[in-house]
Amino acid sequence: MVGARTNTAGCTRSTHKQLNNRRPYPQADPVTCETGLSVGKRPSMLIGYCRTSTADQNPDHQIDALLRHGVDRDNIHVDVASGAEASRAKLDLVMQLLREGDTLKVTRLDRLSRSVLHLVTLGADLRERGIGLHVIEQGIDTSTMEGRAMFGMLSVLTSAVQGVVHGQEQGSLRHSVARSATLRAARGVWTTRITHFGLADRS
Repeated sequence: MVGARTNTAGCTRSTHKQLNNRRPYPQADPVTCETGLSVGKRPSMLIGYCRTSTADQNPDHQIDALLRHGVDRDNIHVDVASGAEASRAKLDLVMQLLREGDTLKVTRLDRLSRSVLHLVTLGADLRERGIGLHVIEQGIDTSTMEGRAMFGMLSVLTSAVQGVVHGQEQGSLRHSVARSATLRAARGVWTTRITHFGLADRS
């Protein structure tokens, strides 16, 4: 009986065919791998977010606070953008990176957003996805009932304070405009009187 033909590697033709048909690298299923061992989700992470309004502002104090509260430097993301903008490059990235069980850490609510609607929307999104929010300087931790209540109250308070400041700024602006108009009107009256009495400079 003639033995099966072998190749130079010592494999039979049928064995070589089986090897060629086999996938080069096993593709693990999202829940289980080919060995049948359970593959758990990645460990929970602390992700930090910082924001400055302009490039000349220094975010170091925000970064230092996040580091002290356990956030790895590689997981800290810094935006240079207005807090009134709902879409920001780094904030959008952070929201994509966050997974269930993670915690988003910021130093203050206004670093996250200056819009009460945006804050409430972000808070609801994080809660629905099972993601915590820790606001360091304001003592908000949404993993607790008290923290969730505080988040809601501070969101409204932040908006109210900003409304008062904006109102004061608009009031000052209107006062300046009115004062300028009054001065221009007074100047016109005096110019008319000087001309009427022949006191204008005739040189």
